[in-house]
Amino acid sequence: MTNASIGQELSINWLSRIIGKQTASGGHYIPPHQALFIRLDGKSLPRAIYEEYDLSGFESQLEIALGELGEVDGHAVGATDTIIYLYGPDAEAMYRAVERILKTHPLAQDASVTIRKGPPGAARHEIYTLN
Repeated sequence: MTNASIGQELSINWLSRIIGKQTASGGHYIPPHQALFIRLDGKSLPRAIYEEYDLSGFESQLEIALGELGEVDGHAVGATDTIIYLYGPDAEAMYRAVERILKTHPLAQDASVTIRKGPPGAARHEIYTLN
């Protein structure tokens, strides 16, 4: 394998991960997983919450709760919120697995969850968590 083909393969793997595809046997890609997008309030919670709790600890709790149902695939931090991306074969099952954390963790106050049942572009619905 040449350096150019290794670089191209890494780019394809990275791009596939970003859009939620996974590799099937034989190296062919299968359609993206379902998704759960968790929007955390990044600005209006009490300052003490942001000082005491960190995003990596919150994501670790989500990973443990998900088990084999899915994976936390990163986050995007904006000026007023943070979006955490979870992917797996069943978005509803992933939500049920992390629901307790979303309803009790201080960082999840005023959070919202968007469930996408299908590949990018599929219909979505939003659930607001109650703390």
